[in-house]
Amino acid sequence: MLPIPGEATIAVTIGICTSCVLSALLYFIFRIQLVQLNKSVTIENVFTPFNSNLLMMGVSQNLMSWSEVGYLLPLIQNPMWNASIALSFRVMGAVLFEYTYVQYSYLRAEHILDDILPKINPYISFYTKHCKYLFLANVITRFVSCGIAFTDTEVSLSLSRASVNMYIVNGVSVLVVDLACLYAFVRYLQRTKGSAYEEPDKQFHIIATHGVASACIFLAVLAFVLVYSLLEEEIWDCLLILTSTATFLVLFKMKVALHREKVERLNARLTVVNLVQHGKV
Repeated sequence: MLPIPGEATIAVTIGICTSCVLSALLYFIFRIQLVQLNKSVTIENVFTPFNSNLLMMGVSQNLMSWSEVGYLLPLIQNPMWNASIALSFRVMGAVLFEYTYVQYSYLRAEHILDDILPKINPYISFYTKHCKYLFLANVITRFVSCGIAFTDTEVSLSLSRASVNMYIVNGVSVLVVDLACLYAFVRYLQRTKGSAYEEPDKQFHIIATHGVASACIFLAVLAFVLVYSLLEEEIWDCLLILTSTATFLVLFKMKVALHREKVERLNARLTVVNLVQHGKV
């Protein structure tokens, strides 16, 4: 039996964790959210913009972690093909994570951004609507590079470098949006904390507190991207995947908190309606 590198053990552990978290999200949507809100299982109810982005984020975590396992372990006989294919799917997972992260974050933060940064929000909105083409170009470039790796090495290397550059550019653009969201969240919390004139909206407060946490962790993700690109040691990529999974967990927790708040609000409204109907109000 071949010895398993320490990084591979970490990658397998992270892969199992990401699979469990994605399973938990699916269970929450089908067995808790839809049931408690008395909604039927339809495409419209399951694949809402929020659910779709969060589910795809969970898929991206699994792509990154299990591709890392494939890169570190001798799963196929040709090591060059093993590395090339695994890296391509890992890039796909990383790009998908960045894209779904910025989409989900903006969906949740849109109203707060419009309130705190009204002049900047239209530009962020424009970016989130059209950035899919930048991310798609990144993935296509990487897979084309993989496809011609054994027929035209020079072109393949050029495309591979272009893919890395695209990933960095996309990462910087996501960072700008993330910092804008972070600033808006912090300003909203500061403005409503202890204010005698403005009572914080419960949903906005949940979004802002979780948004601050996810934005801070995502900054660590980008930091590990930079360190990995400089050192090219797989332990840093494992840490990158681990922190991105932590970001996903925070956003999942935000979804659960928002759902609970909505259920409480609906139950309170139903209680008032019942009291009115029975003449007790």
